[in-house]
Amino acid sequence: MTVREIMRTRGPSIRPTDGWPVAVRALLSSGARVLPVVEDGALLGLVGERAVLAAQASGGFSAPVGRSWATPEIGPGDEVDRLVGRMASEGVEGYAVVDEVRWLGVVTAAELLPRLARQPLPRRPERVRDRMAADPPCATLDEPLAVALERMRERAVRHLPVIDGGRQVIGMLSDSDLRAAVGDLIAAEDADRLRARLRLQEVSDVARRSALVIPQGASLSDAAQMLVGHGLEALAVVDEDWRLVGLLTSLDLLGAGHEGLRPRFSPSEPRPVLH
Repeated sequence: MTVREIMRTRGPSIRPTDGWPVAVRALLSSGARVLPVVEDGALLGLVGERAVLAAQASGGFSAPVGRSWATPEIGPGDEVDRLVGRMASEGVEGYAVVDEVRWLGVVTAAELLPRLARQPLPRRPERVRDRMAADPPCATLDEPLAVALERMRERAVRHLPVIDGGRQVIGMLSDSDLRAAVGDLIAAEDADRLRARLRLQEVSDVARRSALVIPQGASLSDAAQMLVGHGLEALAVVDEDWRLVGLLTSLDLLGAGHEGLRPRFSPSEPRPVLH
């Protein structure tokens, strides 16, 4: 299978002179993970949720998006199986698909995960504990939203499990949740006012109050099925007492993709653990 068969060819784009509120609105309305930055038909780069959060945390939210953006590129004829491992190793949000003269579309983890879930099982099925990030940064419900945003930026993560005093998972805060919160506050166009309002909000105002969790001994095949079947990008990993021990993301699974993964049960019968 080639990139041309899975790439997203339609969707919004922004101009380098557009402000970050315009980018947020485009991301929210389209559900896209990345946006092409285009000027006079030429692709200048891709911006995604990480860039939005960085602009907000640095106080540059009222500035134009600009032109200085990296553009990881792939060709329409590139093999999807090779791209799975590459995205994981490079840690990018997406690739611009280009031929010799123009850009054709975008590929993100959302397009790759369904392919990953259909691959054959590896010889030695790995467990979630083998690929998860142990002791991940997390949040509590009563924390200011601005503090959680800064923690995401400092640790370069896109998800914070929300825990109680016993480290049991009671929710999940994602960059998408924060992006939506920023979008809701765009009426406060002054950057200082926006940051002040974020300091007044708490994690409990934005985070999802339930989260899909997975035992650390579960197979990666089960984890892949849960992510694909529920349209998620991360799972909180728990021990036998339901305490948080790790975080497993779509990029972690893509990193295992070269060894092959296949769900052990039908995609029409997902078996999540809801806590």
